[in-house]
Amino acid sequence: MSDLQPPKRASYVTELSKRFGAVLNQRIGSLSKGNRQKIGIIQAFMHQPKVFILDEPTAGLDPLMQEVFFELALSAKADGASLFISSHNLGEVQKMCDRIGFIRRGKLISEQTIADLTASASQTFHIHFAQATPMLELKHIPRAKVTLNSPHSVTVRLQGDMSPLFAVLAHHKVRSLDRREVNLEEEFMRFYKDDKK
Repeated sequence: MSDLQPPKRASYVTELSKRFGAVLNQRIGSLSKGNRQKIGIIQAFMHQPKVFILDEPTAGLDPLMQEVFFELALSAKADGASLFISSHNLGEVQKMCDRIGFIRRGKLISEQTIADLTASASQTFHIHFAQATPMLELKHIPRAKVTLNSPHSVTVRLQGDMSPLFAVLAHHKVRSLDRREVNLEEEFMRFYKDDKK
């Protein structure tokens, strides 16, 4: 279908091919998977549409080319385009999308903004204490899962209000506290865990 209308700017195709290091003068069948993927991306973007539907857009691309794709997609988004992306790489979804939908067995089971998903997701903290870990106090925090790593180190996974955790920490000497970023892959597993039973 890409031959139904010319690109808005012929120079844009040249610019895209340079950005991706794509070979435009060879038969598609003779190209590697990564190079075929580059050509597909160029075809998708060369008309500068307002709506993109992309299925696993970075499959076959090396990390450098994935970054080129992310820059291109985010630029199109900044110009007002809408991108619908189907991907099993949730890290790339988190990088590019404002909203996310989870599909299980052909049905949309959840759809929300990335911000809402992140806010409702569990937060994970790795805490290292100067003295023994106050396990009894930590275990009484509502909606917290506490894992003892060593006599002075603990991992706390907490959903909801974090103030009870910080109230406990205020009474103890903390050497370090690291908060792990919310990982969409963990949220994906939460939605799909029922399928494993």
